[in-house]
Amino acid sequence: MKNATQLFNEFLPLFSNPSEAAALFAEDGILEIPYLEDLGMQWQYRGRSEISGLMTRLHELIPDWKFTDAEILISTPDQVFAEYHVRAFAVHTQRPLHQHFFGRLVAEHGEIKLLREALNIVETARVLFPNGLADIPARHG
Repeated sequence: MKNATQLFNEFLPLFSNPSEAAALFAEDGILEIPYLEDLGMQWQYRGRSEISGLMTRLHELIPDWKFTDAEILISTPDQVFAEYHVRAFAVHTQRPLHQHFFGRLVAEHGEIKLLREALNIVETARVLFPNGLADIPARHG
């Protein structure tokens, strides 16, 4: 049975193959990127189908997406916390992406139960939205 660090190390290079990467998650596994909510975007993806769909959409927008420079900071059999990067190019906005991620992966029964990631939300908006930061939706309430 794979531990958290093994799953993390397997997940990063598989990100370019959404169905294989999503297969590492439990059937009810969750991928969360909470700060996407600030951009008016879905931030939680449940189940292999939604997780694979997110990865597929990201590869359509940023075809050369690849995680690099992973550094595991905390590792136990059930959890791993790491930092990693993406340096790529968004074809729809013609802008480079330089993203720094933090991720906490929780393993259960040899599968990913939860992967919660944090990222630079300003960089995300700058690269993904046609008008960059100007397209961030106003907060209500």
